[in-house]
Amino acid sequence: MIYFLSIASTNVVIEFKTDKGAIGYAIDYGTYLDVYVTDDSTITISNANVTLVATGSYTGLVFNKTNDVTLGNTINLKADTLYRIEYSSAGKITSTTWDYIGG
Repeated sequence: MIYFLSIASTNVVIEFKTDKGAIGYAIDYGTYLDVYVTDDSTITISNANVTLVATGSYTGLVFNKTNDVTLGNTINLKADTLYRIEYSSAGKITSTTWDYIGG
């Protein structure tokens, strides 16, 4: 079974797809996303031009890049890996986050 979710921040639309029952999160900082998933998954970013995809970790508030990932708006994510996805938004859109997290 394939699980699919499309959610929009005020800057990007993130389409999440998995056939492994993964869960994850994406935090939108306005010019980049931090994304983490519990199992292999795929995301597609729209309403934006992706300019960097990298893996890494944080030391305090500093992101330490360890690897560059193939650049594109569709990204194959590996389990238990933190991704930094830098982008330039095509413009403000209506967020749907409260539809999924309550409020």
